Amino acid sequence: MLNWKLAAIVSLWSILHGSLASSAGEASRLTAAAAQSSSTPYFRITVVDEETGRGIPLVRLATTNRAEYWTDSAGVVAFWEPEMMGTRVQLEASTYGYSMPRNMFGQQAVNFIPRAGESLVVKMHRDMIAQRLYRLTGADIYRDSRMLGDTTPETQDPSPMPVTGMDSVVTAVYRGKMYWIWGDTAVSATNLGNFRATGATSALPGPGGLDPEVGVYYTFFRNPDGRVRGMINTDHNLTWLGGMHVVLDGDGREHLFTHYAKIKPPLTAFANGLAKFNDSTDQFDIVWATPEDARLDLGANHFRHSDGGREYFYQDNPFPCIRCLADLDSIQDIYSYEGLTCLKPGSKFDASSGQLLRDGQGRLVWGWRRNTSAVGPAEMKKLIHAGLAGKADAPLALRDARTGSEVAPHGGSVYWNEHRQRWVACMLQHFGTSLLGEVWYFEGDTPVGPWIYGEKIVTHTIFADAGRERRVDEAPPEAAETYAFYNVKHHPEFDREEGRVIYLEGTYTMTFSGAKHPTPRYDYNQVMYKLDLDDERLRLPVPVYRLVENGGGPNGLSGYYTKPDVPRGARLNELAIPFFAPDRPRKGTVPVYQVRQDQGVRLTLSKPEAATDAAVAFFAPPGGAADRGTAPLYEYADPQTGERFYSVKASLDPSEDSGDAMIDELPRDPGRFRRAQEPLCRVWPNPIRFHPYRLRP
Repeated sequence: MLNWKLAAIVSLWSILHGSLASSAGEASRLTAAAAQSSSTPYFRITVVDEETGRGIPLVRLATTNRAEYWTDSAGVVAFWEPEMMGTRVQLEASTYGYSMPRNMFGQQAVNFIPRAGESLVVKMHRDMIAQRLYRLTGADIYRDSRMLGDTTPETQDPSPMPVTGMDSVVTAVYRGKMYWIWGDTAVSATNLGNFRATGATSALPGPGGLDPEVGVYYTFFRNPDGRVRGMINTDHNLTWLGGMHVVLDGDGREHLFTHYAKIKPPLTAFANGLAKFNDSTDQFDIVWATPEDARLDLGANHFRHSDGGREYFYQDNPFPCIRCLADLDSIQDIYSYEGLTCLKPGSKFDASSGQLLRDGQGRLVWGWRRNTSAVGPAEMKKLIHAGLAGKADAPLALRDARTGSEVAPHGGSVYWNEHRQRWVACMLQHFGTSLLGEVWYFEGDTPVGPWIYGEKIVTHTIFADAGRERRVDEAPPEAAETYAFYNVKHHPEFDREEGRVIYLEGTYTMTFSGAKHPTPRYDYNQVMYKLDLDDERLRLPVPVYRLVENGGGPNGLSGYYTKPDVPRGARLNELAIPFFAPDRPRKGTVPVYQVRQDQGVRLTLSKPEAATDAAVAFFAPPGGAADRGTAPLYEYADPQTGERFYSVKASLDPSEDSGDAMIDELPRDPGRFRRAQEPLCRVWPNPIRFHPYRLRP
């Protein structure tokens, strides 16, 4: 026993006091070089993404006596501990979504000898899909870089009272500038900052505006003393603004509107309504307060979309469930707003059976209805709890594409993406591995979905034993250090390469997180992330539509299609959505070919050499795979006619319907089909009956 202890002590002494970097440091491929003038007292540490070489913001470097340094938005730390300079130092490195090899004690440790004017580069592996870029708001965004003499971008107009913290953002492009509105705001001079919304403008990217890879320069609306002003003309101190949108009048002039909410303890909205921007005062004036007989609560992110030849503003909460016509009169008429709902027209939600609208089969009927409460995830949860609906009746059912586990949405934003030719959602998860810090990416064929399968892109969880060999969200949450990152906002104005690269931000705060200590300078501020939609991990399962035509022979249109490939002229409301599958190669998938025959089509994993019209319908794991969250796809054939039919159902007997588990529309005469013994492949099941092309008034 004594020899074992002695060996352990010798090993530890060697790691802490070796003449070179520790084994963990060597595995991180640390490099040292004189990178700045030797006149500086500081030692430069730069933490970079090993894949891109870009500096990583928000990395904590802690000494053995718990002195903490946090990398700035360039990933830089100006290290200076007077008694440690010229001696061997160990730092523990940690941050959300990035990791590096651990030593025998489980530490992500860096060992080096700091000397004035020298430098060190530490490489970390990015475990999450999105890349952290910089802090958008607050003071000293590039603090350490400036201390080292670097040239850095300016991020806010000079003032005797700099902004130090900002909560949640909404934006709009108005009269050639980007307008930004935040919630509660901290300033350097006092804890009593601004609680009636803070505003700023910035130039759009391009001539005059910063590249979104670098940052944003804000020109704040300020009072004469330099303090940021309240952006709404009201005496109530705590007022939040949201959902900015620009409307044209008959002469083509722009008008900027927003929704407001007056708040009382404990964070309860007691009054809300519509406000309009006054260009003379640079403040919003209240247009109306929402009357008691109005059925819709407004205030989320807005986007424009045409439906049925008419242009609407849609609001997401957390997914689009409120809309109104995009004209000046409709915007100002609360009773003209429509909710996406299964309630009878004019109903105010109360989770009672009498207000639900059902068809002849007893199923909920969804549609856009004027002045009627929208039914979103929160309302559906109440209906399910009351026994008035099942999970399959919901308008969305978010799932992890890798595991099939449910993802509870909290908030986010939805926009059209030209690159994917789909709607994309950057959505916050509620009760994930952190309470409010996990961000997911989803795709939908329409603004209202179907929204089902997604992938986690950002985490704010650190696991004590996390490693590269597994996902960062598969360890037990109780073992994690977490932070909050709420009110996620994608900025389509910053999209690059027609949306292949998108940018999103959120509020980084210890509030609601369970964290014991706020992160210096970063806490209660906005942080920007970058997402490449061509990342293989984002090749998500999308809806596959089944088109059935009578007599659909080799020249017919019958078959299985993802949305961009649905034949022109096909009525989408008549197409079933039997399952989901990727429309691009995803790890572990193979192409599934569609071959036309005399009686419709046949799906096969092997492209027949003689079939000149064979095309890839979708991609799927082979039938023998055991991917979590997937289901076998079976081929059913009519032995008399040769007609084929594909379903995730193990039986076409309606009495064996699994209810909420997998939804498919069976043929009218299922008894004539015989199932193949082995599945063709595996696909992702459709868990809901909601069909975005079958909405009714």
